[in-house]
Amino acid sequence: MNGRLFQRVLATQREFVSARNLVASSFDLQQSGTRQIQRLLFDTFDHRLRRAGRFLELDVDGESRVRLYGAGAEVDYVEQPLITPVPEPFVVPAGPVESAIQPLLGGRALLVQCLLCMRITDFRVVDGEGKIRATLSREQVIGAASTGRGTTLLNVLRLWPLRGYEKSCRRLFAELDAVLDGAGPESDPARKFLALFSKMQAGAPVNTPVPLRPRQSAARALGLILLGQLRILAANVDGIRSDTDTEFLHDFRIACRRSRSLLTQVRGAFPGRGTASFRDTFAWLSANTSPQRDLDVFLSALPGLAARLSGRHERALAPLLDGLVERRRQAHADLVLTLSGIRFRNFLPDWRHYLEGFAGRHAPRMNSAPYVLDAANDALRRLHKRLLRDGARCGVGTYSPVLHELRKDGKKLRYLLEAFRTLYPSADVDEVLRRLRKLQGVLGDIVDYHVQREWLRQWQQEFLARTDTDSQSLAAMAELGLELDRLELEAQQGFVRRFERFAAEPVRAAMERLLAGPP
Repeated sequence: MNGRLFQRVLATQREFVSARNLVASSFDLQQSGTRQIQRLLFDTFDHRLRRAGRFLELDVDGESRVRLYGAGAEVDYVEQPLITPVPEPFVVPAGPVESAIQPLLGGRALLVQCLLCMRITDFRVVDGEGKIRATLSREQVIGAASTGRGTTLLNVLRLWPLRGYEKSCRRLFAELDAVLDGAGPESDPARKFLALFSKMQAGAPVNTPVPLRPRQSAARALGLILLGQLRILAANVDGIRSDTDTEFLHDFRIACRRSRSLLTQVRGAFPGRGTASFRDTFAWLSANTSPQRDLDVFLSALPGLAARLSGRHERALAPLLDGLVERRRQAHADLVLTLSGIRFRNFLPDWRHYLEGFAGRHAPRMNSAPYVLDAANDALRRLHKRLLRDGARCGVGTYSPVLHELRKDGKKLRYLLEAFRTLYPSADVDEVLRRLRKLQGVLGDIVDYHVQREWLRQWQQEFLARTDTDSQSLAAMAELGLELDRLELEAQQGFVRRFERFAAEPVRAAMERLLAGPP
């Protein structure tokens, strides 16, 4: 069986309710059942499927099915049932999936990449004539098979059109996208499945809000929040070294950025210049982790970018891919040396000791420190004002450093809202964060396309200097460069719309309510 699949990760439970209500306004939405399954994702040891922009998942329940599909919000898929018990090691039986996957494997064995417990609720989408047009599925990750967790860790929406109804379902999904305000936080659920499983297996702590009181000392409140970020940072180090998943580095960098944002934006919490050396270390870590992260993002995006090119050029990008993989290998080796060095090894206990002096059980009371609500309000007010001012200066055109600074300020505002959210009404925080994340998403695209264009320009220069230069590879890189330019311009146009929505009255009003005083 093959067909078309529309999918997106949902940021909140409210997004699913909004999606369900929209579909129900035009169709008869009939719940057809809820089932609990185990989902396994497979790949080769060298990630041949993921590098080709493909994912192989196996759903194990009463009627097991294996499915191969692409990366993105709208993808083709092919699936087949498994009549026999799941073999170990896993070999796809003869059928459409086996035929599609063999050219990608190169003789490699399939290995389990993750094993998740899922709760799936299906709805039939029925039109006015009583015909079933599609199946709408809400897929909830409720834990890894080894953890036994029961809470929902991830929500995914999938729309499975019946043959002949693909166009109408594409229109329906576009309406869903508009109601949910554009692209979801991640349009490749499989990547989120893999990242979530890696974190659960590693026992990595997650970022959870710290309960705060408005008249609590800013020093103690900040100490508690930063200790939580330090635990996340330290928990991801081994995963970075082993290089088992790119999300370990991603979470490490976010913990660094959260910590640095709190230190630089919240004024008067800690005495004197006691945090200056720690701020310098966070900046140093950011600079030393950027090369690998930029290459991870480029390598992840390359299959989708290559698919946009003409067929002969798509195949001619192999030398570029090989070069990026080698450069990424070297960047990882350099990062491992950084994390093994004396500066980083001393930083972890020194930073913990400093923070425990303010957040520990026997920490002295800081009479000179402001209340946390006052300090948070001051920081949020300044960042919001700066974001509105600088965003109004940006438009469509060439890449501007102002856009890069705007992206960083947006992240700072988001990190502070998330860190201090227990001080404020949840509805107002959620309203601001929802629009801010959308703005951040398009700013991230602009910066990523620009960085990838710079990487590509370097490789083009290196290829021109070689004696064995392949003209087809050069032509493919030239076409890829034009495509990156087009995507960057498209993202800049999207920025204008996103910023207008962020600067609109609902977000301004929510910010005014947040900063008006204690809830």
